[in-house]
Amino acid sequence: MVFNKKYWFKRLIADVYYEDVLPNSKPFARFLLAPVENSEKPFVLFVIAKDGISPMQYPNETWTLIYNFLESLKIPVHDLKIYLDYEERYGASRTNLSNWEFRYNKSTYLGDSLTDLLHDDLPTPVKKIREDYYREHVYENNIDTDLINYKRKNLY
Repeated sequence: MVFNKKYWFKRLIADVYYEDVLPNSKPFARFLLAPVENSEKPFVLFVIAKDGISPMQYPNETWTLIYNFLESLKIPVHDLKIYLDYEERYGASRTNLSNWEFRYNKSTYLGDSLTDLLHDDLPTPVKKIREDYYREHVYENNIDTDLINYKRKNLY
């Protein structure tokens, strides 16, 4: 956890577990939550695919995890922009990032939609949050950032 002056954190990374989805397994996704200044929404959440599960295959369960996570932090869900991120699982390419919009009534999932987008289409402060996460937690400063950015723009 890294702190921010305006909020009690700069970014928060949490592994969240799916209960009773796969037999004999406790798959998980990673949440990367961060406040964003000068943005349409004050917070961004990247749902990062991990450990043998695709969050979009279980949208109801993913919504419940998101809702409970935000409730525990006292962050209203309408203050959040959500992205589904597969780069950590499949590597950098054009097709591993989507805007994820949920339809809901409080904790009740009503539906969702995904819109693919490019890393470069993210607002600058949101792009920086994602780049910092990958540099610090996935690529561990040992990667050619020009190559990663090329793949994000050109590979399918």
